[in-house]
Amino acid sequence: MLADAGVDPDGPRVACVLSAGESAKEWPPAHFGELADLCASERIQVVVFEMPGDAQKASRAAKASRHFLRIPVPGLRDFMSGVSACDVLVSADTGPAHIATALRVPRVTIFGPEPPAAWAPPNDPTVIALRAQSARDLGIVPKSDPRASTLTADVTPMQVFEGVRTLLARHRGVGDGATRSRSG
Repeated sequence: MLADAGVDPDGPRVACVLSAGESAKEWPPAHFGELADLCASERIQVVVFEMPGDAQKASRAAKASRHFLRIPVPGLRDFMSGVSACDVLVSADTGPAHIATALRVPRVTIFGPEPPAAWAPPNDPTVIALRAQSARDLGIVPKSDPRASTLTADVTPMQVFEGVRTLLARHRGVGDGATRSRSG
């Protein structure tokens, strides 16, 4: 799947999922664009898996950066195949994050209205859960609360990038020539 899309077979790969099923959980598309620029500065390939209904979000992310590939993903099997070929997944607290964990793909998960305690395994070196201080101060925020829709935006692209770099160093062996087994 990724080889057909022109993804470098040897370089580090970061998969991104823009949707979360609930707008209050979604990280802004422009932030994904900024993340792609940060990754490109260190030759990290970013692949945006464009899920059904994500075209507008992916277009907004593309306006912020041209440093990622958009790959349409029509179904679950295609997503699983594609994410298995990546080194890290970046997404909100959503099903694809949990699929990545099941597939042993390290992940950076951005949390907003709900704390990560139930959905990000504690002490798991393959999971970095990020939640803005403003959200941590509020605890659980009902999705009907007007503040809920802004909480993920308070997690910065630089924070996510640092999480990506940490996971790449832990699991891909950046700098020592080792790579995680992957198909692609």
